[in-house]
Amino acid sequence: MINLPLKNRDSIWVTRTDAIGDLVLSLPALGFLKAGLGPESEINLLVDRSNRDLAEWAQFNKLCTHFYTIDSKGVIESESKEALKPASAAISLVVDKRLGKFFKNISAEFTLGPRTKISSLWIFSESISQNRSRVEKSEMEYNLDLVRAFLQSKKIPVPTFTGLPSLQIPENWQFPRPHPHYWVLVVSNRGSAKNLPIEFYVKKAHEILKLDSETHVEFLVKGWDAKQRLEFLRQDRISKEKRVSIIEGFEDLKTLVGYLSKARGVVSSSTGPLHLAHALGVHSIGYYPKKKVESFKRWRPAGYWHRAPLEFFEIDNETP
Repeated sequence: MINLPLKNRDSIWVTRTDAIGDLVLSLPALGFLKAGLGPESEINLLVDRSNRDLAEWAQFNKLCTHFYTIDSKGVIESESKEALKPASAAISLVVDKRLGKFFKNISAEFTLGPRTKISSLWIFSESISQNRSRVEKSEMEYNLDLVRAFLQSKKIPVPTFTGLPSLQIPENWQFPRPHPHYWVLVVSNRGSAKNLPIEFYVKKAHEILKLDSETHVEFLVKGWDAKQRLEFLRQDRISKEKRVSIIEGFEDLKTLVGYLSKARGVVSSSTGPLHLAHALGVHSIGYYPKKKVESFKRWRPAGYWHRAPLEFFEIDNETP
C-alpha cells in the first residue's frame, strides 16, 4: 500500500452512497476514524441524496464536520451550498462509479476503498480485498477494516474500537407520540431484504397486544409491496382493534427517525428501519435469511450501539 503523508491531516473525505441500512452500519466507522485523527479533525461525509437526513443526523452526533449529497447523475450539493472542500485523501466504504469524477473534483491524491468490483481498480488509487461474499465478518467490521488500513497507510496510530453510544436526535426531529406505549411492526420494505408473510406480522401483533392493556401496535407500511399489505390489513379483523393503527410511511427520514425513537420496540426484517431503531437504542427484533450474504452474521447491528437490546431470528425463504 502507498504511504503518503497527509497534506491536511484535518480534512478527510468519507463516502457511503448506497442504502439507509448500509449507511447506518457505516456510522461507527466515522467515530473510529475521528478517534484516530483526533477530535479537531475535519471529516466530510458524502452520501446519496436520498440519505441527506441521515448525514445531518451524523453531523448532529459529531460523527462528521460537513456533509454533501450526490444524485444519480453525480451532481454534488452541500448542506450549506458551500464549494467542495479539497482534501489529499478519501476513504470510500462502497464501490460507486460516480466517485471517480468526484475524487478528481476534490483533488484527492489518495483514495482507498474495497476491492469488491473490478471498477474499484480505476476508481481508487488503492483498494483492499475484503472478500465480503465469504461473510467472514460483519458489515461493520469490514468498514472498520477500511479505516484501519487508511490510518496505517498514513502512519497514524490505530485506536481501539470501543463502539458508539446510541445516537441522539435534534429537538425538531421529535415526533408526537401517537400513544404512550407503542410497538412498530415494519411490514413492508423496499425489497432489499427477505420479508415475512403479512400473516406473521398480524400474529406478532396479537402477541404484543397481550403484553399489557396499555400497549399499542403500529403497522408501518411503506415499500414495494405496500399496496397488497395494506389491503390485507384493512380486511383483517386486526385493523378493528382499538389499540392498532396503520401508518403509511412518512414524508422524510427525519420524521421516521423521530417516530422510531419513541417506540417501545421495533419488529422488522433486515432493512433500514431495523438499523435506525437499534442505532437509537430502541429494543429491536430482526428477522434475517439464512443465506450467507444476507444473514445476521453479515448484517448484524449488535456490538457497537451500547445499551440497545437486540433479538434476532433466522428465516428460511419467507417463513419464520
